[in-house]
Amino acid sequence: MTSPPPTSLGAEPDCSIYTPSNYGPTFADLQMYGPVQFEGTMPVIVQRRPNSLSSWEDISSNFTAALVDGVGAQASLQQSRIKVTGTGSGLSQNRFYGDYEYRIIPRTGANGLKCRGVAGAPDVASFEYRFKVAYSCSDGLLGVFDMNHDHDLNAGDLSAWMSGPADFNADGAANSTDLRNLVDAVVQYQNLPQ
Repeated sequence: MTSPPPTSLGAEPDCSIYTPSNYGPTFADLQMYGPVQFEGTMPVIVQRRPNSLSSWEDISSNFTAALVDGVGAQASLQQSRIKVTGTGSGLSQNRFYGDYEYRIIPRTGANGLKCRGVAGAPDVASFEYRFKVAYSCSDGLLGVFDMNHDHDLNAGDLSAWMSGPADFNADGAANSTDLRNLVDAVVQYQNLPQ
């Protein structure tokens, strides 16, 4: 079982451009499949990396988490949403900065994310949620295919995919279908104005 994508990244779901003056979203709102609980302030691990060939850096200490109850039509979602928010305030508030890929995964064990209302409060099923914050709409809309992070779609992205395949269609496998999606994107959008 996996977790669906966050319902929000601190901005409207369309292309919102982040510039050095507004840096990026300050929170990610994760919707779980059912009620959850946790002890402490950080039941998930937040990691980032500048490109798909880099190692993940744990930046969990820059964030806190809180349960968010559903309201109105979503009242049945009580205690199934987690809001991961950057620590600090104002311009010094930590956030999901642009030009990074982020990964959020659940912690396990005593301070981990637990199933609420289930005997023994077991750990939630493992999930991995990835997203990228972009500084331009072309980065945001096509950035998933920019495997070498040069802000362009080109043959370099194909080479980067061969070194570290990505699952573009979210079917659980990085395979020839994903490579075909990448080739199609490069052919169709390689000359897109920045």
